[in-house]
Amino acid sequence: DAELKYVVEPWYMSDAAKSSKAPGVEQFFAWKEEQEKTGVSFFETVTDVPVAGDGELRLAIISARTADNPALLDACVDN
Repeated sequence: DAELKYVVEPWYMSDAAKSSKAPGVEQFFAWKEEQEKTGVSFFETVTDVPVAGDGELRLAIISARTADNPALLDACVDN
């Protein structure tokens, strides 16, 4: 079975977004609070996510600007 354990969200987790009235900020943090109650952890960067344990399989779904995707993929593979 698949289980959502980690979310990496660079924009909404940044200090700039947290202190702004940007569209979606309130909705994101409401959703984040709900998910944290179920054990999901949130991070600003891929490198902040805990390293996978021995035998632990992970799937990363990358949804970002095209120019950012290669570096995000590399960070996922390295982590």
